Amino acid sequence: MDKFPPKLLQKLTAREQNQSLRKLKTFGIEHTDFFSNDYLGLGQVHFSNEWKNSSQKQGSRLISGNSNVFFQFEEFCANWFLGEKALYFNSGYDANIGFFSCVPQRGDTVLYDEYIHASIRDGLQMGFAQKRSFKHNDLNDLETQLQRAKGSIFVVVESIYSMDGDRPNLKKIISLCQQFGAFCVVDEAHGTGLYGKNKTGLCEEEDILNDVFCRIHTFGKAVGSHGAVVIGNQKLIQYLINFCRSFIYTTAPNDNHLSLLTNKLNTIRSEDNRLQNLQKNIHHFQQKISNSGLEYLSPDSPIGSILIKGNRQALELEKELHLNKINCKAILSPTVPEGKERLRISLHNYNTTDEIDKLIQVSSDYLNK
Repeated sequence: MDKFPPKLLQKLTAREQNQSLRKLKTFGIEHTDFFSNDYLGLGQVHFSNEWKNSSQKQGSRLISGNSNVFFQFEEFCANWFLGEKALYFNSGYDANIGFFSCVPQRGDTVLYDEYIHASIRDGLQMGFAQKRSFKHNDLNDLETQLQRAKGSIFVVVESIYSMDGDRPNLKKIISLCQQFGAFCVVDEAHGTGLYGKNKTGLCEEEDILNDVFCRIHTFGKAVGSHGAVVIGNQKLIQYLINFCRSFIYTTAPNDNHLSLLTNKLNTIRSEDNRLQNLQKNIHHFQQKISNSGLEYLSPDSPIGSILIKGNRQALELEKELHLNKINCKAILSPTVPEGKERLRISLHNYNTTDEIDKLIQVSSDYLNK
């Protein structure tokens, strides 16, 4: 059938015209990786399975999909992430839409950073609480919003923001939350495995673990796999099991996946050289790009950006890098605000300094020609 709703066709056509139409692509494995979130290279490591002979049957965990391995894994995660309880979700997206659609209630207020991830916004759209954004990392604007908020108040931030790679002032945010009796929720997607003495994330590094109502840790970045856990107190986990639709109505993964995650988390703790190599590459990138003449963002995280105005030029640079056997992704408006299009760069422990130098040189040569 060739028929297609006219309004949907109009939206696709508009995307084509402004150079922002998304397409699925494959990328050569011989290309240098500057676009995946596999910061510590664990996505390339294969482990043998630890747990066997499970009684688990495929299905949702409240019907047939649960097993003792799940209880073991969630207890392991609660200890690993230095929290009281943990609940597993199939992805960070599932965790965010589930939590934010069911925890804040009608009459409550959710205040979220304007750069918060799309999955959190989607979850909030599914719920009934009042929701308002505050200016990115702007504590004065947050305080103003807190003064007007009603009901139970939730303040939502990321520990490392996924596009700019910067971080909020978590200690001051916690102080404001305590002043106004608000619950702080931190998405640690890009902090997990990279920060803190035990590598649990930025909340540990900032010594605020006991002051955060909920942390969301995903396994699709530095852990090199997929899935997520929500870390909170016993009552929160009990509530999610009873009311969180993305948990209740989802088929659980098999036990072997949980074994794989356990091995990867243990590897993060035991192999310090992975994180050390990543930190060296971040430092080298910062030094090199500061002398390049490019407009850039390079915070103290694995995420950097070369800023390029306009979707067309960003896409052209992406193609030029691909021709030079470098995989790096152009981020276009409306994903980022118009005028802030960019080449988003993910650094890894396995990148070499020569590869980083080539990335910056090719970009500089192309943009300055």
